[in-house]
Amino acid sequence: MINKNDSNSPGRFGSKEEWEEYKNKLIAEAKVIKEKPKMADKKIPAPVAASSEKKCRYCSMMIPKDAKVCPHCRKRQGTSFIGKFLAIVLILFVIGIAVNTFKENKTATIERAQQKKENVAEEATPWIYGQSKDEMSGQVTKYATKESVNTVNFDFPYQGIQRGTLMVLDDAVLFYVKKGQVICQGGSSYGTCQVRAKFDDGNEMYFDASKSGDESTTIRFPGPAFLNLLKESKKLMIQVEVYHNGLPIFTFDIGGLK
Repeated sequence: MINKNDSNSPGRFGSKEEWEEYKNKLIAEAKVIKEKPKMADKKIPAPVAASSEKKCRYCSMMIPKDAKVCPHCRKRQGTSFIGKFLAIVLILFVIGIAVNTFKENKTATIERAQQKKENVAEEATPWIYGQSKDEMSGQVTKYATKESVNTVNFDFPYQGIQRGTLMVLDDAVLFYVKKGQVICQGGSSYGTCQVRAKFDDGNEMYFDASKSGDESTTIRFPGPAFLNLLKESKKLMIQVEVYHNGLPIFTFDIGGLK
């Protein structure tokens, strides 16, 4: 029954069509309200919690994330032996590379230092003049000395950078080294030899030489032949035999001898 006093009854409308239109509108709104889900009925997905499990690396079963031993297969979850071995090999490889690089750098540094010394060593030194007096006879001997342009480094026990030295006297020329045994034997008499030498760009020549007293570090070129060529030339190369050190060549810049 429709109440005439109800504001929603057909009596408040001018015609039956208006009432029907209004009624249909109410029915449509009621359907919409009924179909609309309530907020309380909506299911809100629970937040995804961080995984607290992991797979066993051996049996693939899920185990607690902090487990050190699998409860299923009883195998330890740490790094495998192969993994440790490879890690050790890698570390040793890196160390090897580092050590090798250090050695190469050290060798290069030593070689540069040695080259620097050799470059300095190959600078020509001047003639040095002096004199000595025999206290018994009062005789004065004048001399001039000159060191070789190049240096040598003999084996033990004569190791160490050194030069050869020429000493020019009035009637002879001496050659000596500070460390080492210059061999002079095999000549026409005991303690004599022939020494190979070259002046300027001329041909190689052999000169008679002899040991100077008991000094194994010194040989003597007697007579005027060697001395005269020395005074006329600017460069001298001399090759002597040194005990256990072969036949080193010493180069001298001899120009300017007074």
